[in-house]
Amino acid sequence: MEYAYRSGSIEPGFRTTASLAEGTRIHQKVQKQYSETGGLVVEEIKSTSESLDKMGEGRPVHWAQALMYAYMISVEENLPAIEVRLTYVQSGSEEQRSLNRTLYMEELTAFAAETVSRYARYAELLLRHNIRKDNSIRDLTFPFPSYRQGQRHFAGAVYKSVSESVNLFAQAPTGIGKTISTLFPVIKAMGEGQARMLFYLTAKTVTRLAAEEAISLLLSQGLWLHAITITAKEKACFREEGLCTKEYCPFADGYYDRINEALLDLLGQETLMTRDTIARYARKHSVCPFELSDTGVILLADDRFLHHPYRQLMPEEWRHYRVWK
Repeated sequence: MEYAYRSGSIEPGFRTTASLAEGTRIHQKVQKQYSETGGLVVEEIKSTSESLDKMGEGRPVHWAQALMYAYMISVEENLPAIEVRLTYVQSGSEEQRSLNRTLYMEELTAFAAETVSRYARYAELLLRHNIRKDNSIRDLTFPFPSYRQGQRHFAGAVYKSVSESVNLFAQAPTGIGKTISTLFPVIKAMGEGQARMLFYLTAKTVTRLAAEEAISLLLSQGLWLHAITITAKEKACFREEGLCTKEYCPFADGYYDRINEALLDLLGQETLMTRDTIARYARKHSVCPFELSDTGVILLADDRFLHHPYRQLMPEEWRHYRVWK
């Protein structure tokens, strides 16, 4: 729904929810107000720090989320029509505003078909990418003639931790090849369906560069993989004032009207997407570089990741955040 229906500019009001717990609390409070009605009502609840007067008749992307749920329920229950409600909650005052519509099955079916049509180009890109990725990982071999002392044991321990879904804490001397000994076995595990994504967090530029060099080496030997570097917002921003509103930043103004083409271009042409690569495509399509990398990560992720508050895992002092998929 986000890919197919988002539009307009970057608006901080829907991006500054204090925490996942706060959003959950607001949803639960709204839901507790209702009693049994005897009929089915699909409700999409959105919390925002913005004034509710700015919501108008509801944002298209928010209605789209509600309508898709309504379509799925209507198909499952064989309903000729269903009531759909979009509720906004002001996170500070907890003021509420609800908008209601009654949708018929014919309308919902047409909506679902339109949604699939809008999403098709991106879905096709991912399907082609995943086939090529899986084939390349299957044929991938260790990029050096032999392992250094202790390196094979290290790589084996990493692979085992992934396959068994357990944590691994490792201490190893300088020069053993920790970076490639971590990346290579995890990528092999991804090719076998034991992992979907890899997050590689670094605290210093030198370790970020080491990770980018390691993945570049694997790419040169036939690996096909999307790798995105997320740089801290203040480092990635094109504007000195750093204000993310359409009034101050042309890269925020109309961002969602341009981001899909930017993503299709970026993901269709690039594999190793460094800070410089992200900046080049951001300028080409006039979109915010930080949001471009951020949105790329979210769209590459599966539902388990989409529901995971990964922003809370990345304090601002962490300078770089890498994702491979």
